[in-house]
Amino acid sequence: MKKYNLDLLKEQCGEDKNFFNEMIDIFIRSTNEGIASMEEMLAKNDLKMLGHYAHKIVSPCRHIEAETLIPLLKEMETDAESGELTKERAELLVKQIKEEASSLMEEIKTEYTS
Repeated sequence: MKKYNLDLLKEQCGEDKNFFNEMIDIFIRSTNEGIASMEEMLAKNDLKMLGHYAHKIVSPCRHIEAETLIPLLKEMETDAESGELTKERAELLVKQIKEEASSLMEEIKTEYTS
C-alpha cells in the first residue's frame, strides 16, 4: 500500500508531465534539506528550531497525503512550540522522520512520468 497519494498533484499538473516531475523533485529536495536542518538543530540542541523545520516540511507532505510522515512532523512541531519536546524524544522523532521520509521518497521516485 502506498504511503502517499499524488492524485491532487496530478490534477493540478494536468497533462504537463515535466511540471509533475519537477514538483516531485522539489518535494524530495525540500524534504531532504529540511531533515538536514533538523539534524543540525538537534546537534545544536535547538529544539525550538526543530519545530520550525518540521513545520516547513509538513505542508508539502499534506499535498501528497504522506499520512505516515505527517503525524511525526506535527508531533515535533507541536511539542517544540509548547516546550514539551525533550532531547531524547527529539532524537527519536528525527530518526523516525528521516527513515520514513527516505522510504517515502524512494516510492515517490517511481511515479516520475515520461
